Amino acid sequence: MFWAGTAQQYFELYGKLARAVKSADRRALVGGPAIARPNDDTPYRDAFLEYVRTEDLPLDFYSWHWYATDSDDPLDFIRISRDLRARLDKHGFAHTRSMVTEWNYGLLDPMPTAVQRASFITAALIYMQDAPIDAATLYRADSVFGSDGATPDKTGQALIALGRLKDTPFRLKVKGADLDGFAVEAARSADGHTVQVLLSNYQIPAQFLGPRAAMMSCTFRRCLMSGCWRAEAFLIAITRVTTSRSTICRPTAATVSSAAEYPRRTISRAWVRRSTTQDRSICRTSCRLRASS
Repeated sequence: MFWAGTAQQYFELYGKLARAVKSADRRALVGGPAIARPNDDTPYRDAFLEYVRTEDLPLDFYSWHWYATDSDDPLDFIRISRDLRARLDKHGFAHTRSMVTEWNYGLLDPMPTAVQRASFITAALIYMQDAPIDAATLYRADSVFGSDGATPDKTGQALIALGRLKDTPFRLKVKGADLDGFAVEAARSADGHTVQVLLSNYQIPAQFLGPRAAMMSCTFRRCLMSGCWRAEAFLIAITRVTTSRSTICRPTAATVSSAAEYPRRTISRAWVRRSTTQDRSICRTSCRLRASS
């Protein structure tokens, strides 16, 4: 359901509801406005925050949605979340959480393939690790595991792979990934005997590259790798490496950082080889993962 009233009417309604909820339970978290187009210059960003600050209203979280319908770009989650975080801080809401309460990909025709969707979801979740996002809700995730909850599709399999990373909670620095969809997450177990690596090689489909529609933001969709890209080949893989005391790549020699300490700019492209197949220019990227000693 979308709000049909004016922005001022929403602000006033939010104030009444927020105060009512807090009066009933001071521990309850209240927030809004669950904007569907956080790219656009609407009153539900700065004007809403200014109203909440002026009226001294509670704002435990600022909520927004994103389906990448006009970009098909997982990097959006970093860009938009940083912009909203800056706005929150500017208006005095440094402790307010930024929450993506709905997100997904490929809701409009032509629909992406199952592997395209899975690779987008995986790349987006990996990028979110370094974005100022406090919570993200994939909508809807119930369908990706089948009606019986036990027959996952490609996206469901990707989510299962992501969930397995909890078994290796210490994040490792990697080299060879980029912000164009080739996302890499690596981590090791507490005992140092297991390393897991999750790869996602998402590429924006060719038909979706170009300027955004006039009704949207005037920014442009990013062209990947100066026009040289591969639209058909997508990869999601998880690799488990069990190490022992005699293994030369023992993760005990790795530099392990928490998510908060992880320096994003240590990620860089390894190398690119260009070739031509059936008159299509294809870029192949090799990811060389190396634990920093």
